[in-house]
Amino acid sequence: MGILDAWLGGPERRTRDQARWQATLATMGEENVVAEFQRRRKRLIPWTLFPAGLGMVILTVANASPKRDTEEIVGIMTGFVLLGVGIAFTGFTYRCPVCNQPPWTSMGGGRGVSLDPPDCPTCHARLR
Repeated sequence: MGILDAWLGGPERRTRDQARWQATLATMGEENVVAEFQRRRKRLIPWTLFPAGLGMVILTVANASPKRDTEEIVGIMTGFVLLGVGIAFTGFTYRCPVCNQPPWTSMGGGRGVSLDPPDCPTCHARLR
């Protein structure tokens, strides 16, 4: 067992996690898991994409100015704050109801959150 496996709890922890996920899935039922994830997904759109989109618009408008006055600097800072709020809200609320992990995906060599995954990449519960 490597250092990372020892730190993460090793195969025993993975076995415990899988048993806990199966118990949660059996308790909730597959249709309720799908309904709960879709409810979280619908809540994600206005509360995450709006602040992030508004932040991107503010950043674009503030960067289009040829001079850097106090208003443009405040606009740039506000844009970054709103972008960060949108990203943080995604990480805190958009999670699988079974394993409580965000539905991560690999996109072009990087990692990101999948907006409508068919199943959870961690516990493989059906999400739509």
